[in-house]
Order: sequence, then C-alpha cells, then structure tokens
Amino acid sequence: MEPDPADRERTTATLDSQASPEEIKPRPLTWAWVKHSVKRLGPAGPLAVMASVFPPLGGFVLLGFIKTVGPWLKEMGAAGLMIFIAGFISLAALSLL
Repeated sequence: MEPDPADRERTTATLDSQASPEEIKPRPLTWAWVKHSVKRLGPAGPLAVMASVFPPLGGFVLLGFIKTVGPWLKEMGAAGLMIFIAGFISLAALSLL
C-alpha cells in the first residue's frame, strides 16, 4: 500500500517551514533582558534567583576562608562548636526561604 501523496505534501510543507540552523540567532544578554526574565518569574523571582545562586557562592567563599576559619574555631573549643552550629542553623534556615 503506497502512502497518500497528500500526506507527503503536508509532511514536506511542515519540514520546509521550520527555521534552518543558520536562521536561529541567540538573543544578546543585556541588563534589560535579565530584568525582564526575573520579572517573568513573578514576585518570588528575585528570591528564587538568590536561593539558587547564594548557596554555591557561599560554599566557594567558605572554601576560600577554610584555612583561617577552621583553626580559629578549633582554638575556641566548645564555643567554636556552638558558633559553627549557630552559623549552620542560620544559613540553612536562610536557604530554605
């Protein structure tokens, strides 16, 4: 059984109407585009951006200061442990927002 020629024309028309890779150009990244994208996220958009950016950023900052902060917390003894726990609780609570 041969395919219907009308089906072939419809399929070809659909494929021909698609943009070729040369015609697809990425949008330039501008400040206006970033602001528009954040506004599209709604009222919680800035909070969502901060919640996704700050934890990894804070991790890198902590890795940068680990040689300074680590020995200081060890010298403090039990107080250092309490400072660590309080800091962890505070930062974990902020990341849950």
